[in-house]
Amino acid sequence: MKRIVLSTTMIALIFMLCACGDGFNSTSIPARDYQTGTPAGIIEATITPRNTPTPMTYSDSSLNELVSQGLDRLYVNSMRVATDEQKRKLCEIHDNRELGYWEEAYERRVAEIMGLIPENWPRVSVSDAKRILQEMIDEELITQEREFPTNLVKERFNEIAFAPDMDGGSGMICVRYYIDSTKTDFIEVSARGVIVRDITSSEPEEVLYDTLPGNPW
Repeated sequence: MKRIVLSTTMIALIFMLCACGDGFNSTSIPARDYQTGTPAGIIEATITPRNTPTPMTYSDSSLNELVSQGLDRLYVNSMRVATDEQKRKLCEIHDNRELGYWEEAYERRVAEIMGLIPENWPRVSVSDAKRILQEMIDEELITQEREFPTNLVKERFNEIAFAPDMDGGSGMICVRYYIDSTKTDFIEVSARGVIVRDITSSEPEEVLYDTLPGNPW
């Protein structure tokens, strides 16, 4: 009688184990994305970075995932998946920081290191900046009666440059774009307006737009 009970119990246990085995195979529970926790395959193929109005689509889905949380998270996200060589280059940003601020602020350099854009990707020239500002004035997006639309100007510049060379500021937005590969002059966007500066100087070389005309910069 005891053997019959034992055999019945064993059969029940075997049945439960088999049922659990079927329930936890790879087809029943899909792999989850390491960043968002969503099932793999659900992430959209085209992701629009926070600061980039024009969608950037990459054949490598891992590159899409890098920008999915916004360019302000690009450094942190990149460190999680970077190769040893990429991590070495990312650490060099921390060591250099020629424009000041923290390494996370150097969004364009991170994008270059991670292969999001090539190093010869276009930059915002002074003529580009003047044209964009004039277009925004014509569209009445920039007026002396309104607060200067720093984020909108940044978005327009990013349509050319993909990301700022430095996106920082202490208590207020301060965004900088090198005008060419020599990296000696940059365009600075802030709540005060837009200027061109030499990297070695605190004074503007040229004022492209000033919200407080006539006052010292």
